[in-house]
Amino acid sequence: MGFSGGRSNVKAYVAHLRKSTANGATPTKRSERAQVLSPRALRWLLGRSRKDLEPAEQTQLDQLLQVSEEAQTVRAFLHQFLLMVRERNHQQLRPWMEEALQSGLPALKSFVAGIERDYDAVREALRLPWSHDYVA
Repeated sequence: MGFSGGRSNVKAYVAHLRKSTANGATPTKRSERAQVLSPRALRWLLGRSRKDLEPAEQTQLDQLLQVSEEAQTVRAFLHQFLLMVRERNHQQLRPWMEEALQSGLPALKSFVAGIERDYDAVREALRLPWSHDYVA
């Protein structure tokens, strides 16, 4: 019906609503409503290091991770992947992909499928030092 967010956004929002009101009813005041994140904002928030976030963003991240095990899992895998890239650890790519698939999360399955389509190039990008000197 036009909603562009994913299932995890909805699940996190509903879980927040249930925990933020005494009887699980929808909050009536604007200040009681959970802030809805766009998929892009959610990816950004989950991908950032806590120390790089503003205090309000840290609070938002904490709230999200408190209500969504899926967000916790995605964040953990994302940070493992980013570390693998920074350390140029191409040996861990295949094991990481297999573990991500075993999580059963659609977002991770989709990400792994994208890597799989161009596995050789991704692996070489992790292996060769000149391929990503721009990575901090």
